[in-house]
Amino acid sequence: MLILGDREDPHVCVVVDKLRRSSFCDFAVFDPAEARDADLRVMLSGTQGVAELTTDEGVVKSEHVRVVWRRRPRGADAEDIEDLVQRGFVKNETNHAVAGFLSLIENATWFNSPEAERVAGNKVSHTLAAARVGLTTADSLVTNQPEIAGLFLEEGSTVYKTLGGVVGAFSECPECVARQQPSGESRSFDFSTKLLSPSQDLSGLQVAPGILQRFVPKEYDVRVTVFGGRAVATEFHSQTDARSIVDFRVRGDVIPRAPHDLPDEIAARCVALLDHFGLRVATLDFAVTGSEYVFLDLNPDGQFLFMDDDDLERVAGPFARHLMAEAS
Repeated sequence: MLILGDREDPHVCVVVDKLRRSSFCDFAVFDPAEARDADLRVMLSGTQGVAELTTDEGVVKSEHVRVVWRRRPRGADAEDIEDLVQRGFVKNETNHAVAGFLSLIENATWFNSPEAERVAGNKVSHTLAAARVGLTTADSLVTNQPEIAGLFLEEGSTVYKTLGGVVGAFSECPECVARQQPSGESRSFDFSTKLLSPSQDLSGLQVAPGILQRFVPKEYDVRVTVFGGRAVATEFHSQTDARSIVDFRVRGDVIPRAPHDLPDEIAARCVALLDHFGLRVATLDFAVTGSEYVFLDLNPDGQFLFMDDDDLERVAGPFARHLMAEAS
């Protein structure tokens, strides 16, 4: 088993601990950001290719890998090189070499493939697909035209969401950051979901498009982690804290939460959504009122530790054992 990700990522740490406690030792953790510290060899001869990666943890041969878990892997690091052109060259070449190595892992089960994550991570793609598998969704608009967004806003309560978030950030809810317009004037963007006021200034959409979505009043939020054909759900009582009424993730680690009994038909549709994209693990978020579940988001690499129980045996433990079973 090959785990691609930062060794300090809490999800990686927990899953690795679960693997070791189960006496499963046939795995390696490789952070592509540290690729320059590893020995990489890719041999091509005719139609055959073999690859080998040597790190402090040992040797990984492409033909021996049966499972790959991608946990937010970073690109190559070359910050020690001062010249920006040289730095860019080194990073690009290293990333291509790593990609070549990974391309030769041909007999493995991927959690998830980069291509599947790229397509499924797009909010337009997964919102439409969610509706097509039978999930209820909120009306949405993607635009860079403030006047069109204004018309959408006039029709009802609306939230703003980023299309991609912050690449490489650990938190799913980073604070506002400033970006420069061509004029040099600073404008702030909030990367958490934000409820817009009726008189909201939407001119920032001219700088970068976003997604506007009809606000869904709710009793609570539910996050679902899907893997191995199963759906594990946790409810977050977001309406108990003014800061999490719109976006539960802002206070997801402190607001009251509890295991949630997901209806069978909703669980089946969650699994169907992953199957549609060829994903093997992902998290989904829902706004829930009574028996109505409204799909809000799908994250192929979402956080699941904060929805787990104290001994991390509702999600992390079963997920680690599922990885082991796939690798056996």
